[in-house]
Amino acid sequence: MMNPRHRTAIRRIPNTQLTKLVSDELIRYIKENRLRPGDRFPTEDQLCEQLGVSRTALREAMKRLEALGLVEAAPGRGRFITSPDLSHISSSISSLLLLGECSLSEVMEIRTVLETALAQLTASRATDEQLNGVQAAHLRIKEAQPDKDQALEATKDFHIAIAKASGNRLGEILVAATMHLTAELRRSHWAQDVDHHQLHQDLCDALLRKDPEAALKAMSEHFDATDRLTGEAA
Repeated sequence: MMNPRHRTAIRRIPNTQLTKLVSDELIRYIKENRLRPGDRFPTEDQLCEQLGVSRTALREAMKRLEALGLVEAAPGRGRFITSPDLSHISSSISSLLLLGECSLSEVMEIRTVLETALAQLTASRATDEQLNGVQAAHLRIKEAQPDKDQALEATKDFHIAIAKASGNRLGEILVAATMHLTAELRRSHWAQDVDHHQLHQDLCDALLRKDPEAALKAMSEHFDATDRLTGEAA
């Protein structure tokens, strides 16, 4: 028999590790059961019994899911699946900007690469209904003039509509996040932004013609004009 003094000690499992294990299992549960925003989670008692963990461990895991924007608590009603909050992405990138880990010019570079590719995808595979949505968003830019706030909001919607029509959900999410981050840059140069009105028209026309190469060219020229106006590398 092994001398008790020579036995290997049992290692204590850190609470953070347990929290991750429980939250990972809950995410698997959401995914495999295809839960959608508005669907209700099982009760705490049910989850604790099924997972074999304490209420404390479960609540810590739920906090992690809430921070990820996957779950929200409704007092007296339980917890529900929610749509991920895009502001988390913008906030994370904003933190990198504030800490000097990346620059606004790098954000513009990503926008350029991403949105030119998405414009090409939209022209090649968007449905007529989706393209009608892009055209409607473009018309709202014209109708918003000369109100700067409304025009900027309409411009953001136009870019997001193009990304959405590409059929690439991640692309749409990233465009929405980066548009939010560059809002002040666009605002500060709006008065000089005379070329963009025609460039938006050229882009919209290329998309409606379903011409991928023309759409890529128009979006590239759009960002080239932004580069000239702001001095930021695009």
